[in-house]
Amino acid sequence: MKAKEKRPEELVEMLRRDSALKVFVRAHPLEALRPHLRSQGFVTAEELKRLPHGTEVKIAGLVILVHTPPVRSGRRIMFVTLEDETGLMDVVIPPEAQEKCAREVLTKSVVFLRGKVQLYRDTITVVIEDIFSFCFAS
Repeated sequence: MKAKEKRPEELVEMLRRDSALKVFVRAHPLEALRPHLRSQGFVTAEELKRLPHGTEVKIAGLVILVHTPPVRSGRRIMFVTLEDETGLMDVVIPPEAQEKCAREVLTKSVVFLRGKVQLYRDTITVVIEDIFSFCFAS
């Protein structure tokens, strides 16, 4: 490991600290983590565009926006926008996944999620099923 390289755990801590400021003066903070994310099977916002409907994916991103509008059924649905170094991702967290995911999405600046690609017309959305801690084991 070169003197200036940081361990993945240090990168995540730096990412969480820097993202609290919402200002990044260097490259996008997930860029440094991308080799580790890729080794764990995570895809980027850009790669989502090429995946077919129903593909199971793992995504990581900075939480940009969380919106929970009222819906007729009375069930709460969370609409989330995440950002990685390649672009934005639209995420839906249905009520059945919120018990596992909502707290993290609402309180963390960076999240690691698993879900399925949903294509509707020209819109790509990831419907979330689970959230997890990023693992640095190879």
